[in-house]
Amino acid sequence: MATIAIIGALEKEVAQIKEELSGTHESQEAGLTVVNGGLSGLTVVATTAGMGTVNAAAATQHLISKYAPQAVVFSGIAGGLNPKLHINDVVIGKCLRYLDTDTALIAESAPGLEEFVSTPALADVAAAVLAEHGFVDASADETSAEKDPKQFLCGTIATGDRFVTGDAMRN
Repeated sequence: MATIAIIGALEKEVAQIKEELSGTHESQEAGLTVVNGGLSGLTVVATTAGMGTVNAAAATQHLISKYAPQAVVFSGIAGGLNPKLHINDVVIGKCLRYLDTDTALIAESAPGLEEFVSTPALADVAAAVLAEHGFVDASADETSAEKDPKQFLCGTIATGDRFVTGDAMRN
């Protein structure tokens, strides 16, 4: 049975996932509460990482090392750098990159990348599931942000350890 790891930044995100799982078991591992259960023929392991890139990386590495998942999904909150985005919109990260650092310097070390590309098939599955649940692809329709209350975008997710607060920082 395939294993999927899900990591949330906030406890309430992981609590919603836990509600959907069958045969759940919780354990304390590496400072994390990890819930393990079944969903639609998959084994799901989920945990709350907390805020920040270091917490996300540590939680991800733990789940990969212990459970060897075939995919890792991160559910988190995001700022509003894209004016098309509104509260409860979903962003599917086709490309992931740093926001607040010199990416060329980071790329001098292994794995030699300035950005990370998601598995296209997983991004496609996420888009299809969202569409099945009534979300509109705002990346395909320039006007959807004004018309549809439930939308998703496919594109780049830029992350960092500084919270963007205010227009000056956003610019």
